[in-house]
Amino acid sequence: MKACCLSWLDAARYAEAPESGDWWAGLDVAGPGDSETVLCLRRGGHVVSLQAWPGEDPRGEVVAALAPYRQHGVRVNVDTIGQGYYMARHLQDQGLMVHDINVGEPARDREKYANSKAEHYWGLRLRFQQGDVSGLEDERTIAQLSGIRYAHNSRGQIAIESKDEARKRGVRSPDRAEAVMLCFALPPVSGVVVGGAHRTQATTRQRGARDEMDPFSVLRSR
Repeated sequence: MKACCLSWLDAARYAEAPESGDWWAGLDVAGPGDSETVLCLRRGGHVVSLQAWPGEDPRGEVVAALAPYRQHGVRVNVDTIGQGYYMARHLQDQGLMVHDINVGEPARDREKYANSKAEHYWGLRLRFQQGDVSGLEDERTIAQLSGIRYAHNSRGQIAIESKDEARKRGVRSPDRAEAVMLCFALPPVSGVVVGGAHRTQATTRQRGARDEMDPFSVLRSR
């Protein structure tokens, strides 16, 4: 079954969700073999911007895209599985407020959702269903969101189709859909890192364990 009905997504082009309140961003970082790093920005329920970059090192482009929103205190949700972890640390070092989100971790509601990815996507589904999202006009993003599938696993939990399963039926990595999902995701309570001045103990340990494997390290030396 599809997670988002196409009619709900089309309605988001013309909906009048409030463009007020806090500024949030969602960043999906392309891994090996994937095509795009995607940044989605919103204020309230209104999608203000969606930008995508191909290539192996989009750090400068991402920082520049976020620069106009620093004054608004934008918070950036980054999927920190794989290469996204290092992008999150780079944004943190540039003084941005970063929330680390690992979509493979357990959901808050563990009885209903298989993992946090399913919980975040279901939350986004409810927003579209209720008309709480506006400004989404990018055709590729709408197509990717409409192609996200879910099912109930053996425990009765809602589970989102994995990228590997999607590839088997010829669907490429839904980078733009992931960025929108992250943009609207509810971040961990203690997962914010502000400009390198504050880190949770878990983040500090994780960083120390991974620094030697940073995929951007070779690019920095060029």
